[in-house]
Amino acid sequence: MNDIHQKAIAEGRYRFTHLAGQCRTGSDRTGYVVHLLPEGNNWKALCGTEPGKRSAGWSEYTDQELTCADCKSKFAQLQAPERGQPDDIFGTDEIIFSYLREDALEDGVLVDVSEMAKEAGFRFPVAITQDLHATITPNDTEKSYGQSYDGRLWDVLWMAIVAGRQSEASRIHYNMILAEGKLDASRLKQRTLTLLADVGPGDHGEPVITIGFPSDF
Repeated sequence: MNDIHQKAIAEGRYRFTHLAGQCRTGSDRTGYVVHLLPEGNNWKALCGTEPGKRSAGWSEYTDQELTCADCKSKFAQLQAPERGQPDDIFGTDEIIFSYLREDALEDGVLVDVSEMAKEAGFRFPVAITQDLHATITPNDTEKSYGQSYDGRLWDVLWMAIVAGRQSEASRIHYNMILAEGKLDASRLKQRTLTLLADVGPGDHGEPVITIGFPSDF
């Protein structure tokens, strides 16, 4: 049993389990994945994974080895010290900072698009990554052909909604078409973007959604 198991078990607030039955969701479709499930929460794992509509739910059996990488990462983030607070009160230990979603939004690493996302049908806060934001920001040539940031953002959000209705996973890959061209281009060319929509806990455990390129995660 590794350190993260010992820490979680000692707190008595989590148990380690897997999705039961043949109908699994998300990454569980490819194998046996052990998640971190908060006690008292019989639906959503720490990483955001939920049983599918046809799933038998979470197993009553307690596993001994956590294998979900996202659950491990989320648990480690929750255990990080407060921002700017040293482990030792006298400041003799190394200062460890916890980089929160709020920080990422303030720094521009993530861009909040919740207002338009709500219009598209999202129920939770949504942010896109910096790389995706830059990609869908049109240059002057693209603007002259009628391309706009809002229009492209709507395509990003709407295609995520469509993909989400066809999947029960907490991470969804989907494609969208982007018309783009260089500043001196005589016409625009279409390019297929592969995007990833991730549903997970925010800074306070609330559901949040992040959309970007797979390499952004």
